Amino acid sequence: MDNLLGGYKENIPNGIEFRTADCRDVQDYADLLDGVGVVYHCAAAPYEGLSVFSPYLVHEHTCGSTIAVLSGALAAGVKRFVYCSSMARYGAGVFRANGGGRRPDAPSSAP
Repeated sequence: MDNLLGGYKENIPNGIEFRTADCRDVQDYADLLDGVGVVYHCAAAPYEGLSVFSPYLVHEHTCGSTIAVLSGALAAGVKRFVYCSSMARYGAGVFRANGGGRRPDAPSSAP
């Protein structure tokens, strides 16, 4: 399920059941939660830096969607909920490795 705010239906692999819906509208997908044991919630506004230009949109697509999906999951009796924060939280570019060193986004394998 996705509202396709930052993606395209063409990117979904063949054989995957998909529904266009917004996480904030539980009524649009409540039936998908029936009989489910675990929900993986990975929804967020997909653009890094968007919070500077549109903080309301980012808030709605992170906090608002999380609250709605949690509420729907609770109402359906889902026992486990896994929240995956947006990678945009970490920014782009070089990341810190353990020990404070720097490493590139796409490290190469050692010979």
